[in-house]
Amino acid sequence: MQVYNKKEKYFKYIEKHSTVFGFLLYLIGLIWFCLLSQDELNYKTYMSENALLIGQVNEIFGDVSSSVEFYEESKKAFKSNEIIGLKQWLSIQLSTIGLEVYSQNFSFSHDILSPLKSINGSNLYGIMRSPSGGRTEALVIITSLGDNPTYFGSLAYVLSLSKLFRNQIHWAKDIIFLFPEYEYIGLMAWLEAYHGTINSDNLFWSELEGRSGSIQAGLSLEFPNLYQSAIDILPEGPNGLLANLDLVNTVVRLAEAHSVVTRVNSQPYDYRRVTLGTRLNDMMGLMKAVWNQGSNSPTGLHGPLINYQIPAITLRAEQKHRSTVPRSSEVLSVTRLLEGILRSINNLQERFHQSFWYYFLPNPYRYISIGVYMPPVLIMILSLLLKPVLFWILLNQSDSDNNNDDDQMMMNKKIDSSKLTNSNSSQLDNHHIEKLVDDNTQLINNNQTIRQRNKKKSIIEKKSIVNERKNDQNEKQLELIHRYTLALLLHIYYA
Repeated sequence: MQVYNKKEKYFKYIEKHSTVFGFLLYLIGLIWFCLLSQDELNYKTYMSENALLIGQVNEIFGDVSSSVEFYEESKKAFKSNEIIGLKQWLSIQLSTIGLEVYSQNFSFSHDILSPLKSINGSNLYGIMRSPSGGRTEALVIITSLGDNPTYFGSLAYVLSLSKLFRNQIHWAKDIIFLFPEYEYIGLMAWLEAYHGTINSDNLFWSELEGRSGSIQAGLSLEFPNLYQSAIDILPEGPNGLLANLDLVNTVVRLAEAHSVVTRVNSQPYDYRRVTLGTRLNDMMGLMKAVWNQGSNSPTGLHGPLINYQIPAITLRAEQKHRSTVPRSSEVLSVTRLLEGILRSINNLQERFHQSFWYYFLPNPYRYISIGVYMPPVLIMILSLLLKPVLFWILLNQSDSDNNNDDDQMMMNKKIDSSKLTNSNSSQLDNHHIEKLVDDNTQLINNNQTIRQRNKKKSIIEKKSIVNERKNDQNEKQLELIHRYTLALLLHIYYA
């Protein structure tokens, strides 16, 4: 009994202060999660896939003048006839380099396009066949063709690399240079046609004339010009999906080797790790990573590839606003960086699989894995479940107390009747006893007949009362669970 009283005492105390406990649990989980951005609570990134052979390849690109020339010519082609002129010029350049050039038409119709009924476009892509492989695997490089903005810098880098790669014999995978129109719409049309799937009733496309093998990885380039001070690495895809961490680490380490500044979630890596500003920047990087994943929207054109289980990232240049001619060192560093990324992925003998798929990156060199950030998240979820669990326990306890009270009342009535019978019998004489015995036998017979008649009625009434109590209890429990489940889902969505 003493143990039961202690448990009941503790339970009542928790029930009384449940709101405060829930708030404290949520606050503890939130503070713990924010502190994960600090070096003491997270880990340094490392390469899990040794087959990438980062740093083992000597990049040989050196024709900077061709990149500048392609950049200037692409702008002239766009000015002459906008997208149509740019496509014609691009198709000629790809054919001149020696690639297989194809196009794909598509159309998209939706109410959001009002007052337009539909949009029509075409995707342009070129395939560089592997001279040494079995043409069963491929890499894809994506550069969008759009007028706001048009990535002339990306076109220059892609054409320069394709011109270099065409004369090399060590490529084990085909390389697809894809130029989709209308960004996501064109890319979705090409992916659906490539994989033979239909994901939207509003998107119509023509069959592809040229194909390659299974796409192992993808790279989306967003370089409006040749002037950049840093490159943002964007791994977030739709619905919180991420690229394999090895792909991100490959870009970061090769960029460091070529003196290219990289950023993740708008945060570069500051080697002064002990300053307050660095710690705050890492925390802001973590918050931005949470926001990007929680928004369920991809951060770049690589997003649709992740839906097809293709590891992909977007490289977005931070623009420099200046009117001078780009420095040869900058163009050379970025082009060799792209060459090194593709050469490393070309070394893979199987798909990315060893590193993490669920993580947060406060900066390019530190990561927070799912096993590290889940405990504080579970604590925050527990704070929301505290109230409904207490309500559920209270409902069960109240029903059990009511049943115990009914049983106790029946026992008390039986005890009182027996005591009354004993006291009266001691005071009566024999004559009265005989008379009472006769009366009692007659009453017993009458009571038996009455009990038999009412037995069925009482059983039915008891069953109906019990069923009503159970139904009321179930309705209350379902209502409470529904309310707090809805609150939990809203919290997870906005978190």
